[in-house]
Amino acid sequence: MTWDWLHQTTGPSLERQHQIVSTLAIIVCLYLLRQIAVSAALRHTEDPRGRYTWKKSLTYAAWLLAIMLIARIWLAGFQTLLTMLGLVSAALTIVLKDVLINLAGWVFIMLRKPFRVGSRVQIDRFSGDVVDIGLFQFALMEIKEQSTGRILHIPNGLVYVHTVATISDAFPFLWNEIPLTLTLDSDWEKARALLIQIVTREAESLQEQVHDCVMAATHEYMIHLGVTTPMVYLSVTADGVMLTMRYLCEPRNRRDSEMRMWEAVLRAFKGEENIHLRGTPSQVPVAPRLEPTVGVPEVSG
Repeated sequence: MTWDWLHQTTGPSLERQHQIVSTLAIIVCLYLLRQIAVSAALRHTEDPRGRYTWKKSLTYAAWLLAIMLIARIWLAGFQTLLTMLGLVSAALTIVLKDVLINLAGWVFIMLRKPFRVGSRVQIDRFSGDVVDIGLFQFALMEIKEQSTGRILHIPNGLVYVHTVATISDAFPFLWNEIPLTLTLDSDWEKARALLIQIVTREAESLQEQVHDCVMAATHEYMIHLGVTTPMVYLSVTADGVMLTMRYLCEPRNRRDSEMRMWEAVLRAFKGEENIHLRGTPSQVPVAPRLEPTVGVPEVSG
């Protein structure tokens, strides 16, 4: 009686109603089973790699099983239609290859979300902030050190050809490094201590936010960032003693933070007679009312 009423009310035949209901039942059951299995696996697994592997494996298994079961329901009486669609698809693939690749790229961007509007990305030789995503191309506001004002229109199909580097919403920070070189006769231990104070003070305001983002990112990606606190690394080169400040910063504030770092470094080194940046004479003649001069090396990136 219920099936007859549905047929009279909605129009689909009794067979089609069975197919629709069976499809919905399969989707709901597999979704619930996946959720239960993932929850059980996450409760018994503390290792981030194991959690990531279990979650992905169960998701892929659920999708595969759903496709197989639903295909058995709907494709039993459509062999002729499938053959026709296969021929049409082959012809369209040849004639509209680039268009279809770009359209497939749009589907990938929408479903997999490697980036979204507002994300900062680098693809091939292009870098910028995503300002629009269309069916066939996405638009970037070009970035060098800062915005150039140019809009770049990138075909969506490039996401299949080139590596896409992006700042994740789950972890919206990047590591920035500022190298500087001292002369060999400098007091590198004192210089390193001063730099640690400077870089720690600069990154202090972000530490709590970084910790929260690291925890959130492990739910989306299998990542292990290790130590996220600032550090000053030391190495010896042919030019002298190299000290490299390494710290996390927000991508759009990288240049400003680097400027603040250099200002703090120059102020800290200004009154130190035993600390000399590369290119600065190790012995500066003392003259009344004159300060020792300090040369600033170029910083790449």
